[in-house]
Amino acid sequence: MKRSAYVISILIVIVFFPISAYWIGNAKILELRYLLLKERIMNYDLASVVLKSRVRLTFLNSENFKEELVTGILESSILNESPENLRLSLSPWERSGTWIANVVRFLTLKPPIHLEEDLEQIFYLQLAFEMERSGIYDKADEQYRSLEKKLDVQTDEAAFVSLHRGFCLAVKGELENAVIKLKETIEKYPGTHYSETAELLLSLLLQNLDIRTSFKSEGTNSEKISYLFSIGDCSETLKYLDNIRNPTRNEQYMRARCTELKGEIPEAVKKYTNIIKTGGKDKASVLSNRRLMVIGKFKFKDKAVTENSLKTAEILNDKEALEDFRTIELSGKDPYITSENPKKLYKTGALANTISQYVEKASEELKQVKEIILNSFRKPEEKKTQISKLSAAENSPDLSHLTPTLKIFLKNGRTFFVDSILLEEKKFIINSERFEISIPIENIDSISLTAKEDHTIELKYDWLSVIVKSQSEKILGSKLNFISESFRVEHKDPLTPKENYPILEIQEAKAFKIVK
Repeated sequence: MKRSAYVISILIVIVFFPISAYWIGNAKILELRYLLLKERIMNYDLASVVLKSRVRLTFLNSENFKEELVTGILESSILNESPENLRLSLSPWERSGTWIANVVRFLTLKPPIHLEEDLEQIFYLQLAFEMERSGIYDKADEQYRSLEKKLDVQTDEAAFVSLHRGFCLAVKGELENAVIKLKETIEKYPGTHYSETAELLLSLLLQNLDIRTSFKSEGTNSEKISYLFSIGDCSETLKYLDNIRNPTRNEQYMRARCTELKGEIPEAVKKYTNIIKTGGKDKASVLSNRRLMVIGKFKFKDKAVTENSLKTAEILNDKEALEDFRTIELSGKDPYITSENPKKLYKTGALANTISQYVEKASEELKQVKEIILNSFRKPEEKKTQISKLSAAENSPDLSHLTPTLKIFLKNGRTFFVDSILLEEKKFIINSERFEISIPIENIDSISLTAKEDHTIELKYDWLSVIVKSQSEKILGSKLNFISESFRVEHKDPLTPKENYPILEIQEAKAFKIVK
């Protein structure tokens, strides 16, 4: 009897072994295909580099249109690949092989494999990043928060989610929560490109929080709005804008830009088009139309919206934006996650419902945007004539009635507006009514003059006074450019020779106005 049982056991093993090997083989092949897919799709190094650029554009308000376009193109190549023949559901053979493989992995103290769940998480990650790059930060944050609960904390996916959730929280105006999330990213993933990018964003947010809390009551709303917008604090900017009865065109643009960052795209488009309709070829119109170009190209990927903004750019004579845009016009990839192909993989379920809702909302917003633009620009020739007439009176304006203030431009893109600065122990002390901050001299790029009434207006008058140790009299100029260990003084008259002085000889720089 024992001998018969032994023989039967051997026969079962002989029969079951090739079947098990076949099942396990199928599961391993599928796992290898999944790992290759992850390697191709999850280009996380590039994602961190691009996020640094997005941070500069969002929190330093550099208005660098070319960088905005390049960033948009690079973002379209991140987490945007097709999984080709991979399926969300396994066959019975593959499921059996996965089960046997997990038994073996359990006995060898290895973590189990969950191919179906992992592949689904790739789709959710693609969707979350698509929401982020489309400016729907609240929905992206929801997706990232959901993914955090499912992902293994030691994986690159978890690090990516933690970093990008911190960014979304910051854009939403939840600075305190963003700081907590970014500190968590730095602690969990030290020495990685995730922690490096998190440290960059964290330093900006901490500085923004210090500036936000140091505002004093004697500062005017207009001054506070300019400072808050320059550091990308849109939630606070909008609060102060609500108290402005007759906003300047620059302040109208600030409201439109902050509305866009809140994810209210149709409302932002309405504000941008209104700025363009009611103005000439001023900076507010140019910047508003550039935002429409970006929204048409990257948010909606719509040819009609994009072409309309290109025509408006021609009317506004924005040659720089046209040239930059045409160099990348055919670049960029449409998002795979919202295309028709993934629908063959998931016809029902939570993932299918989430993507369908996102696509439906995007389609509805695009419809609203097209209607707004059609109503605003239905008579382009008349608008071209109107803008031309308005702009004729704007050539070579007399700005001598405006009050000058210093514009401190740092090499990292940050800008400060103050009346004067002092040099103490190789650091510039920037002291305003709202805050005091010290900046190493090597971080200064230039000091120029803008109007206190509107910081977008550049004043090219010799109203910048500099006290230099080696000079008995004050040096007057219109701009200071910092080159290596020296600074160059420029003047209103371009024919006036430029002077160079050692940076360490500066004692004080101040904005003043010559009263005639």
